Amino acid sequence: MLVKAADANAEFSAVETEKLYAYLYVNINTWMGIEIAYENGMLPRSTFDVTLDDVRLVLQEYPAIRPLAREPIVSYPSEADSKVFATMREELEDID
Repeated sequence: MLVKAADANAEFSAVETEKLYAYLYVNINTWMGIEIAYENGMLPRSTFDVTLDDVRLVLQEYPAIRPLAREPIVSYPSEADSKVFATMREELEDID
């Protein structure tokens, strides 16, 4: 499925789209957990920096996920200050 998601023009069935959402949200949950751990002094900055690199990588390497990635940014306004969401916004703006 991720091989297919590497193609920006790929078309997905409803089931495949839900799988992509699941992949995206698992990543977001992981990234946000790491951000929270970093903010609470549980992880070093270098670990958090690698996480932000991973955010960029996922959105660059799997362009079919980009349209889906806009939804959580809008759906979670309470996370407006999140560095993870800021990195997602920046990456999506750079791509547009």
